[in-house]
Amino acid sequence: MEQVLSNKNDKSSNGNGVLVQCIQVTYKKTPVYSLRQYFRQFGAFRNFETAYDLNPQQLEPIKRLLITYVEQEAARRVLLNESHFVENEIVNVKSTNSRQELVKENVCETERENLEIAHTREKAFNILQLPEFCIHAILERMAPGDQIRFVQSHRSFQTIFETFSRRKYKKFIWNKTQSMTMGEIRDFLSIAGKYMVELNGEIRNRYYDDVMNLLIVYCPNFEKVTLSDIYINPDSFRNFLRGLPNLRELNLTYYQLDERAFAALRDAKKLRVLKLSNMFHIRGEYNLYNNNF
Repeated sequence: MEQVLSNKNDKSSNGNGVLVQCIQVTYKKTPVYSLRQYFRQFGAFRNFETAYDLNPQQLEPIKRLLITYVEQEAARRVLLNESHFVENEIVNVKSTNSRQELVKENVCETERENLEIAHTREKAFNILQLPEFCIHAILERMAPGDQIRFVQSHRSFQTIFETFSRRKYKKFIWNKTQSMTMGEIRDFLSIAGKYMVELNGEIRNRYYDDVMNLLIVYCPNFEKVTLSDIYINPDSFRNFLRGLPNLRELNLTYYQLDERAFAALRDAKKLRVLKLSNMFHIRGEYNLYNNNF
């Protein structure tokens, strides 16, 4: 009984008081060759192998060795001290029953790391718990393209963006869409377009007609439109005016117009103000007025 109790308190035994032959060595920088030479002085090896790194993402990951001695006495001598000094580094040792035990420890370590990663992700998603005014502050610092990409990251942001657009985009400068794809422009206008009452800018997108169609579909409440440096197909221009029943003021600068475009103005029933500036190309019966606008 005394021998068993002694073994239970012995660092060279397992929890059942049985002497072990396997030890685990943890270290950082010491060369494996130097560790082999050092621990061989305690006795002959039956097995000597490296194990997985602990936290390999760290700048100086902790590494492990598994050493199985031929004699239990050799392992006991190593385990008399928990730390050994090898190549100017302190390395730590402890008993282990087998490689299976080491693998089990690696699995536990991996599970702990996965839990930490999951916890980190959970905290990252806490942005969903921010009050609405904080999301508004974030949106305020973004360009329209970034805003729509942000909103698409989670469906809960769409309702917030609706409220934000009602306040922010009554007046919209089209030039802010230059870095956006047509898909992003469509998604942006599908939410913010119905709140826009004034449009200003240059439509330089090569898909002019598609852009005009999007404005017709998603922005029916324009009252004032100022466009410059663009030529639009007369049919698209006519459809554009027909799709804006509340249009009261239209300003065109550096614009190309022909007879059909002028005729389309009749479809703007509520139009009260028409300003044409620097019209360098007016064709048809209206060319008498060229440079007089």
